[in-house]
Amino acid sequence: MSWKNWGTRVALLAMLATAPVTSAMAAEEQNVKTLVEVFTQIVDSHYSQPDEDKILAGAIRGMLETLGDPHTNYMTPKEYTDFVGGINQSYAGIGVSLQHAEDGSLLVSNAHAGSPAAEAGLQKGDRIVQVDDLIVTGDNRDTAVTRMRGPADSQVTVQVVRGGERLTRTLTRKEIHLPTVVSHRMENGIGYIGIYSFGEGTSYEVKKELTKLEQAGVKGLIVDVRGNGGGYVVSALAIADLFLSEGILLYAHDENGEKMALEADADASNLPLTVLVDGSSASASEILAGAFQKAGRAKLVGEQTYGKGTMQSPSELPNGGYLKVSVDRWEFRDGTNNDQVGLTPDVRLSRPEAVLNAAEQLLLPDRRQLLLFDRQTGAAMVNGYELTDAPALVRENGRLYLPLRYTMESLGAQVNWLSGTGEVAFELDGRSVRLHAGSGSLSVDGRPVTAEQPVLSVDGSTYLSADAVQAITGLPVLVTDKHVSVESN
Repeated sequence: MSWKNWGTRVALLAMLATAPVTSAMAAEEQNVKTLVEVFTQIVDSHYSQPDEDKILAGAIRGMLETLGDPHTNYMTPKEYTDFVGGINQSYAGIGVSLQHAEDGSLLVSNAHAGSPAAEAGLQKGDRIVQVDDLIVTGDNRDTAVTRMRGPADSQVTVQVVRGGERLTRTLTRKEIHLPTVVSHRMENGIGYIGIYSFGEGTSYEVKKELTKLEQAGVKGLIVDVRGNGGGYVVSALAIADLFLSEGILLYAHDENGEKMALEADADASNLPLTVLVDGSSASASEILAGAFQKAGRAKLVGEQTYGKGTMQSPSELPNGGYLKVSVDRWEFRDGTNNDQVGLTPDVRLSRPEAVLNAAEQLLLPDRRQLLLFDRQTGAAMVNGYELTDAPALVRENGRLYLPLRYTMESLGAQVNWLSGTGEVAFELDGRSVRLHAGSGSLSVDGRPVTAEQPVLSVDGSTYLSADAVQAITGLPVLVTDKHVSVESN
């Protein structure tokens, strides 16, 4: 079945779901009467004179809790309006785009022009570490994002870390209206399309920006769905179909539970493609990224995705609220599902500022990588891109040492710590590297590196000597009074 026909069918079923379910009420008349009787007695008889709307909402949420499904939920009319507004990038908040930082905080990737964040001086590279009284961690980042939104003209206080300085800013929220898609042509001839959310018109925006980039002669394309929590499934399928000319995009199920293969149409762009993902890439983002990865159309770069493999349909209730119910658990073309697991990137990197460069390297494999440390300011750049939070270089016994993970991830290597062994393994430019942080041993392609003390541990962090970095990259590390530069083939 074409995904377009399925999308029309899903829309019709969603509309039918808003009709009164009289047959179900008749079949479960006794249970319904019991529920109404409990509601009535509580509202009429309890000494506290409880609010009817709160009792109703509590009853609904109590029923939903028995499902053990966090994505099936009840929303008040305002909550539903906010939900739809968020999907379409229209909401009241502070106006920032965010990514996951390695330390568990939220990294500002953009403070949108004219937004409260921009007016308060928030900048790209700032790390949001606290929202009001909530200290941001890797486990509550989604809650922190929600707290930054709220009624227009209300205030929220955020604490950010910039360099080594901690700043506190109180911002007044206002209505934010942003596009769901941004794009530009990068200097190296690669195109970039960032998708913030899968709104009603997102697939049309992507198609328009793709046409512009193809007319500009780009050699490849990076699609960025980091921080994108999803939206309309049909929108994700339409975008996948822009790049896949055949095969199955997704398996869905009809009302009888029968599996349906949703297939791509014939016409598609043949641009080489990579996709950027992180822990907030969820739902429709995972459908898009998974469709590409399972078809071998694109490699994923970044972090393990969120892991939401179910589809929801909202229906309006008589009181004006909405019930959002999980109506399907989809499958990718290989029969797998990502629910509570997520998608594993082909190149897994923990530092968000290294991800874009790694994706470019996949599209331009013959390009040399240049990492530059500024010894005077402490800043770092890779191929002209400014990096954040560069660790200080270390000098020990007359030798210069560079931070292992920061240096190698910036050059595009996936650095893996082997559990329980104290060893680190990665590949760079086809060279296989292994080192032991405790003993300080280092080998490249199985051959020991004979440089004196190639590995150094400082306060729990691992550093490589300039000679060791040179042995790994095959190119000299150039050191001047102003800069340290590292190249790889």
